[in-house]
Amino acid sequence: MFPKVQAKEGSANPVFLVQAIRNTSSAIVPSVIREIEIWRLAVLMINRYADEAEANSFRRAEELAAEGDHARAAIWRRVTVAIEQLTDTTGPLN
Repeated sequence: MFPKVQAKEGSANPVFLVQAIRNTSSAIVPSVIREIEIWRLAVLMINRYADEAEANSFRRAEELAAEGDHARAAIWRRVTVAIEQLTDTTGPLN
């Protein structure tokens, strides 16, 4: 199922089999979004919309759910939670 990856003999560069698996896995299951992508999108939303980022993200999730696209609505709900966590100023300062 996964591509066969072999290191060249005498090569100083390591072969990143894990990356090859990740690339293959995302091609097999395109609806899966990695957690880092959720956080990147949350940061982009905050940078673009500032105080309105959370509301815009929540609104998008609701729109998608109303259209019946529950998979993408779930992604936007995850983005909303990430925005909440990134903008939370009431938590402990460690």
